[in-house]
Amino acid sequence: MLSVSIQDESGTALPARVYLVNENDEAIYPAGLIRYHRYAPRESIDERHFIADGAFRCELAPGLYTLRVERGLEWTPHEESIALAAGNDEQRTVVMRRWADMNALGWYSGDTHIHRKPDQVELCLLAEDLNFGANVTHWNMRGQEQPERDTPASSMRVIDEKHAYCQATQEIERLGKGWGAVLFMGEFQPVEPPRNDFYPLDASFCEMARQAGAHIDGEKSFWRCVPVCAALGLLDSVGVVHNHFNRSRFLPLTVIPECIVPPDSRIPGFSGTVKMAPHECALYTLGLYYHLLNCGLRIGASGGSANGVMPSPIGYERTYVRLDGPYSWQAWLAGLKAGRSFATNGPILDFRVQGRQPGDSYELGGSSATVDIECVARSQGLLERVELINNGRVIATEESKSGRHQLTYKGTLELQAGWVAARCFEIPDPQLRYAATSPIYLEYDGHALVVPESAAFYRDFAQALIDQSIRENRFPDPANRAQAIETIERARDFYGSLADQAGNPGK
Repeated sequence: MLSVSIQDESGTALPARVYLVNENDEAIYPAGLIRYHRYAPRESIDERHFIADGAFRCELAPGLYTLRVERGLEWTPHEESIALAAGNDEQRTVVMRRWADMNALGWYSGDTHIHRKPDQVELCLLAEDLNFGANVTHWNMRGQEQPERDTPASSMRVIDEKHAYCQATQEIERLGKGWGAVLFMGEFQPVEPPRNDFYPLDASFCEMARQAGAHIDGEKSFWRCVPVCAALGLLDSVGVVHNHFNRSRFLPLTVIPECIVPPDSRIPGFSGTVKMAPHECALYTLGLYYHLLNCGLRIGASGGSANGVMPSPIGYERTYVRLDGPYSWQAWLAGLKAGRSFATNGPILDFRVQGRQPGDSYELGGSSATVDIECVARSQGLLERVELINNGRVIATEESKSGRHQLTYKGTLELQAGWVAARCFEIPDPQLRYAATSPIYLEYDGHALVVPESAAFYRDFAQALIDQSIRENRFPDPANRAQAIETIERARDFYGSLADQAGNPGK
């Protein structure tokens, strides 16, 4: 018999995620506990863990076992080998220690994309030290309506003063030749799901969800629906650290080539193709987000794991939101909408310009100005570099070829009006872990600068969607197609107007 208790340094019992395998690398699951197993057969990689509420016991055959205990991003993992002899009982006390305490600094974590059974969510959130979660219970896929769980009277559930989750999150997802995915969360009633891969557009569902009071997240920046919804003012946040970066593998974009914004050399920092490596995918994802910011759109950066579908724990990708007062789910969603956020699957970022933080605005006093900047990146992994981004361009880098657990950039830089953000990357081990902030807005006479190349990029993309809609008969009937084209034309005209006003040279 193996008996394990899990606690913090004060002796308080802690829920945690546990990996227990024998010498043949076979996973052990104690009876009656929440287990999670997701397998990727082509890569021979899987995620195999269970959730322990402070302690567990299990009957084991004699042999050698490896025990690993984790508790989200801010706690140092514990790992040890246990040799169990015939007829012997073993007892272990695992003491978990923080390497970061983000709540104490006013930052609160959340996972905007979870797919778990409702009765598992609460303990899983506590085991991952997450303040907010969005559990999808209303989901359609490829136009096929999925079984939906009963919608509770309130879509939000408060666990305690620092933990809450949306128990009726809705995901509109249409892959293949569809539009991608958007997520609705908060206190709202789910909308009627689509019955077709192409119609109505995601913008129509976002409009209904907005009227119902939902927070709307563009699940990944590269979905085809995101530029259209963003142009129409329908997105509150967008995913920039996402579930293609899993704990033990990278999911290539070649599995979804038709429902993404086509890779293009005009994407800031990106020069690859759809067959991109993990680092290229991160640059592609962030570059598309930066194009939106360059169009004057103020949309917060988010991250979600898709645990329940993907081989990663809840909160592997997560969003941190800065609050000025006590935690509440309302304040967390409002902070995310305001862009007081960063997204990560490993590192932590503290980014400031003249004392301002992500989501804040700073008046430059001219089209450019020299300002004080400080960015501190910390991680349990080895950090390779920190980059500062001004209007989509890398303007400063702090690097470490051998890798360090903390990298700091501190100095003065001349910035152009528009926005500035930070990002950092770990040395792959072998998976890529990175973090990216929402921007600090750099205003000139109260206005933000539009970058004409970015407006032209999305104008041209919207026109390509229109051309495809005319050329290919993917809609239920001509009236549906005409209505969809009219919606995309509104997005095209929005970007086109920005490009023209900025004196776009590419039109």
